[in-house]
Amino acid sequence: IGAKGAQKLLSQYGSIDGILENLDSLTPAMKQKFEAGREDLELSRTLVRLKADEFSFESLDTSEFKTGTLRWADAAPLFDAIGAKNLAAACRKYAGADGSSGDSELSAAGSASAASAALSLFGKDSGKDAAEPEYEAPAEFSLPGRLLTVNSLEEADRLLSGMEVFAFDLETTSLDEMEAVPVGFSFCSDPGTAYYVPIVADGGVRKHSDDDVRALLKKHLENPAKKVVGQNIKYDYKVLRRYGVNIANMAWDTMISAWLIESDEGRYGMDRLAEKYLKYKTVHYNDVVEEGQLFSDVESGRATEYAAEDSLVTWRLYKVFEKRLERGSLRSVFDTLEMPLVRILGDMELAGISLDTSATAAFSRELAEESVKIEREIYAEVGHEFNIGSPKQLQTVLFEERHNNTGRKTKTGYSTDVDVLAELADSDPVAGLVLRYRTITKLKNTYTDALPKLINPSTGRIHTSFIQTGTATGRLSSRNPNLQNIPIRTDEGRRIREAFTAAPGCLLLSADYSQIELVVMAHMSGDERLIEAFNSGKDIHAATAALVFNVPIEDVTSSQRRMAKVINFGMIYGMSAFGLASDLKISNREARDFMENYFRLYSKVAEFVSRVKAEAAECGYVRTIMGHERSVMGISAGSKMAKAAIERAAVNTVIQGSAAEILKLAMISIARDLPSSGIDAKMLLTVHDELIFEVKEAQAAALGEFVRERMEGAERLSVPLRANVETGKSWGDMHL
Repeated sequence: IGAKGAQKLLSQYGSIDGILENLDSLTPAMKQKFEAGREDLELSRTLVRLKADEFSFESLDTSEFKTGTLRWADAAPLFDAIGAKNLAAACRKYAGADGSSGDSELSAAGSASAASAALSLFGKDSGKDAAEPEYEAPAEFSLPGRLLTVNSLEEADRLLSGMEVFAFDLETTSLDEMEAVPVGFSFCSDPGTAYYVPIVADGGVRKHSDDDVRALLKKHLENPAKKVVGQNIKYDYKVLRRYGVNIANMAWDTMISAWLIESDEGRYGMDRLAEKYLKYKTVHYNDVVEEGQLFSDVESGRATEYAAEDSLVTWRLYKVFEKRLERGSLRSVFDTLEMPLVRILGDMELAGISLDTSATAAFSRELAEESVKIEREIYAEVGHEFNIGSPKQLQTVLFEERHNNTGRKTKTGYSTDVDVLAELADSDPVAGLVLRYRTITKLKNTYTDALPKLINPSTGRIHTSFIQTGTATGRLSSRNPNLQNIPIRTDEGRRIREAFTAAPGCLLLSADYSQIELVVMAHMSGDERLIEAFNSGKDIHAATAALVFNVPIEDVTSSQRRMAKVINFGMIYGMSAFGLASDLKISNREARDFMENYFRLYSKVAEFVSRVKAEAAECGYVRTIMGHERSVMGISAGSKMAKAAIERAAVNTVIQGSAAEILKLAMISIARDLPSSGIDAKMLLTVHDELIFEVKEAQAAALGEFVRERMEGAERLSVPLRANVETGKSWGDMHL
């Protein structure tokens, strides 16, 4: 019931009890709402009713709460110092009303002391160490202290020299780390003051030479004893590496710590984090930089409001998340896995990979010719031309003109998604042709035409970005270009990967884990049959098929192996009998029998899946092998379908998340030891369970052994980890 409706009812009947006593007087629809929601209504009323039976109001001395003794005029400057303008104005209003005296103007020296007093009043808990302000979920966050412009590098040097841990943030000319040039930097090591040093400002006026700035930053950022805190610190790391500065100790990334705390959120930008955790709205870039301008065009004072605030907010988020990670037992994952990976991914992105544009151009022409051919076939089959890319026109063709079963309905009509077209393709050739047309068009638009445009003009290579916070499970993702979506087992996918090539005199080396998610499932479930199949070196899918179909492993057919493979991986993703039937094109009854037989043979797998679901329901979260927690709240609420989806996500997180962590451990081990190995090689890419390296041809064999040893030794499981190593002049030369 909306606010207006509730107000009307309360006005008419006087109270909730009055409404409940007169339900028969309400409209049938309104009466039904009250009857259906009566239990929740009573619970809500109980929860909000003041509980006064354990406290005597009669004995309360209210005089101590009277405001007559407050020094309003003295309070106003404290609120000024922390940016609480409305409260400061209210204090001055009350000071004037009661005649209290006090100087409302602050001197520069007084401002500093007022800021300190304000922090004492609003930023600290009296029962804690005075040096440790508490910023956990404050009722109100007003930016405290000062945001100061530092025009002297000598002064910046003096300030940084006194900081062992500090938040740091760059202002640059671009969001692209491979093009961005620093135009200023800010830093902060306490919640009261942050500093901004402009390099270029006030309409493009240069304040300091790059050489002088570089020397200052190298002195402090390359000192391993100094801990640097950042928000998306990989960006600053890459820009600074190109600038000639290498951050030695990237101690904390607030974006990554936020992701660990709330992995399902998906948004970890500073603006949202500040609003959620600090109850504070930041100054936005567009509020400071006018359209068509660069940050270096902004007046220094205005630039400081934005830039220094970034460091101050980052510092405060750091203090919040530091406590959160300690309480949630996630600190080990953060310190040993995620933060070391920041530098590794940054170096991989800086290295980039070569692209053969003649190969992409040739394949693009072939795809264009095939798309025209398929268009003609579709038009000939339908009897007229139409826009194949228009869902509305395709709906008309498939469901009105060709009378196919309509399937799922969407807001704009009947669905024409991949699943619907795949189902229709068995009976209508147009659906199959449209599927093929979409595949061709996507490959052309997303890869063969787009990839050459992503080549960096300075390096001549493509530099993808790897995202640590892009998935809830912890698996790494990539963008610009997204390498995860290149088809793996198709000829078209191989042709695209062939365009990614090694530099002259080098080879590409691929190392990928063999069925790592199934290995993790065998280890975590402790299933003896599954473990034995792996340890004996059997083809795991053939071994499963032999058990399920009760035939010798050498007699397993390709069809039986394919079915076993689907259900093996289906267990990881929580596949239902309906999903299995759909994938294998068998009846639901056959699929149920197949799954029951599978779980009877691999009984510990069934127990493991049930255990994960039960623990998720009890605790509200699941945990990977290294301790990354993912919230699965709502698993016991909602529809049966919603619950099943959350349960699938829970099981998948434990398996896929643990597999992702093992790959990260391997990457950390390789990156740590490769520089001292004497092998001239670089780690370039990671895609799912695969790592791609570029290595001098003469050292390819040595690198293969080096990488295999560290990947297989990344974690000790009850099932040995196995890594497949291949080499080639192009990425497409492997996995043939």
